Amino acid sequence: MCDAHVHLDLMSNAADVVARAERDGVALFANTVEPAAYLAARREPWSFSPNVRLGLGLHPWWVADGRVGDEDLELLDSLGDVPYVGEVGLDFSDRHTDPASHDRQLAAFRRVARVAARSGAVVSIHSVASVDACLDVLQEAGALDSADAGAAGTAGATGAADGAAGRCRCVLHWFSGSTPELWRAIRAGCYFSVNERQVRTRRAKEQLKLVPADRLLLETDLPAHEGEPLLEGELEGSLERALVGLARIRSAGRAGAGPQVDPAFVEALRATCAHNSRRLLGL
Repeated sequence: MCDAHVHLDLMSNAADVVARAERDGVALFANTVEPAAYLAARREPWSFSPNVRLGLGLHPWWVADGRVGDEDLELLDSLGDVPYVGEVGLDFSDRHTDPASHDRQLAAFRRVARVAARSGAVVSIHSVASVDACLDVLQEAGALDSADAGAAGTAGATGAADGAAGRCRCVLHWFSGSTPELWRAIRAGCYFSVNERQVRTRRAKEQLKLVPADRLLLETDLPAHEGEPLLEGELEGSLERALVGLARIRSAGRAGAGPQVDPAFVEALRATCAHNSRRLLGL
C-alpha cells in the first residue's frame, strides 16, 4: 500500500513510523508545509528510506496567516529542481482563512506552480473552495494539460505560459469541490488521493464513483494534530478504512452487489491503487 499524503515531519516519532512502513511494505509521500520544514526533513535519516518520497511544501494556511513570508518564498525559488512538491495550493474557505489572504495565497501558489512545472514534479494539492482557481494557476504555469476544454478560467483557452503543459503529475488531496470541477480535474489528468474521513461524506459517495480507476490513490493526512506520535498500526488502519470505504462507494449499484462489500472487489481496488502509486511516485 501507499499513503499518498502524510505529514511525517509533524509527527513526534517519524523514524519509528518509517521503520514500521518499511517492515510492512507501505510507501509514504511525506508532505511538508513550508520550505524550511522541507529542508529540515531532508536532513532526517528517515527521509532517505526507499519507501519515502519527500515533498516541498507551502501550505496555504501558513501563507494565509503569515507563518510563510517573503524569505520562505525566496528560499523556494532557490531550491532548483524538486521532484516532489506538497502540500501546496489554495484555501478560500472562510472557515480556514481570511478572505483578505486570497491574493497573497494566489501569488505564493503561482511561484510554487512555476517551480513544479520547471522540474515536472509530482504535486499534492490542497484545494478547499478553490479547485478552479488551483487549476487555473497550474495551467498558467504549464503544470497541467492545457488541452482541457472545460477550463473555467482563461488558462484553458490560452494554454500554458511556458509551453511545458502536461509535465507535472498533479494530485488533488482530499477533493471537496463541485462535480463540474471534478470533471475539469479529470480531463486535466489529475489524480485523487482519498482518505477515511472523505469516504464518509455525502458528496464523496457520489463523486468518487466518477474518478477513473487509474487516477485513484489512498492517503491518511495524518497526524490529526501536530506533534502527536502515530501508534503501531494507526497509519495502516487508516489506509485500510479508506480502501474499504472507497470500495463500498465504487461497488454500490453494481450487479450482484450486496450490503457487504465483496472482498475480491476490495483486493482488486487495493492492487489498482498500489499500481497507481508505484507509477506516480516511481516506487
